[in-house]
Amino acid sequence: MSEMNRVALWNTTAGKPKGAGTEELMRSQMLMLVEEVTGVDELYASYRNNKEHGLLDGIGDVIVVAVGALHLLGFDNFKVLPTQSNVVDKDIDELVDELYFLANAIKEDPLRLDSSSVAMTCIEYCVDICHIKGYDPEQILRIVNDSNFSKFCKTVEEARASKAAYTKKKRYSNVTYTKIGKYYVLSGDDEIHGAKQKTLKSINFYEPCFLKLIEQVNPQALEGKL
Repeated sequence: MSEMNRVALWNTTAGKPKGAGTEELMRSQMLMLVEEVTGVDELYASYRNNKEHGLLDGIGDVIVVAVGALHLLGFDNFKVLPTQSNVVDKDIDELVDELYFLANAIKEDPLRLDSSSVAMTCIEYCVDICHIKGYDPEQILRIVNDSNFSKFCKTVEEARASKAAYTKKKRYSNVTYTKIGKYYVLSGDDEIHGAKQKTLKSINFYEPCFLKLIEQVNPQALEGKL
């Protein structure tokens, strides 16, 4: 299974099946895309601050949200991300800046631009950034997917404890959990970014770690720059 297909499976498990892209869901998905590009310590800020780990995390998260948007629009059977780049006329600075400008355009009006075109552009640019820096985008997405699946609760006790943990966080409201298949899925409204019923994290969630990958590909980035 390709890692983009795993993203689609994650969305289905989270209660967002293929083709379920209502206007409200698509608006939330586009706002999540804005967050992953422009948020504190996300893709743009990590790149500008020479934070290699944050950049890879941001790249993976942007691809996840973009594929999620395509899944909501009815796309399926996603291929493996390309192992070679087709980029010939842009450097990383240009690619990161264009993602930033695109995200800000989405923020002004989340549904003004064609969502499928936005999602495909984001995936393409993230893949190109990976290739220029020497990383395999499929490997980056695999690490993020493994982490994302740990957001789901495996027992009702874990779900209750996870919901209780969010009562201390003013950022989220209307936090609930729903049993979907073998998992309990936690969700709530993001009061900062306006995303409705965003999938939230189990108390047993673990963050993605790219240290081994960076050590293999770009070890100099580990020297006090994470």
